[in-house]
Amino acid sequence: MREHENEAEQTALHGPGQETVRTDWKRYEQPVLAIVEAIAAVEGKRPTDLPPLGEEIDVDALTALLETNQADETITVSFRYQGLDVTLDGRGQLTVTAVSD
Repeated sequence: MREHENEAEQTALHGPGQETVRTDWKRYEQPVLAIVEAIAAVEGKRPTDLPPLGEEIDVDALTALLETNQADETITVSFRYQGLDVTLDGRGQLTVTAVSD
């Protein structure tokens, strides 16, 4: 059995200087779990090897915002974490992209 059941739901996209993972955050128990797993996939690391997401963003506020507004498909939240662009929207789409500077 896999450690992370939702890994199969991720789509990895590769291009010149770009690594992107897309998944549906609504399939996870909490949006933060989807974020951490997608970041780990882009970085090629285990989720437990990443610096805590809570040191960069207010995970409780993000969770409350997304869970309270799940029916609002117009909501979009974006932030940068460890050189990655992270975007979530009200439809459930989570996109994590490595930023090449």
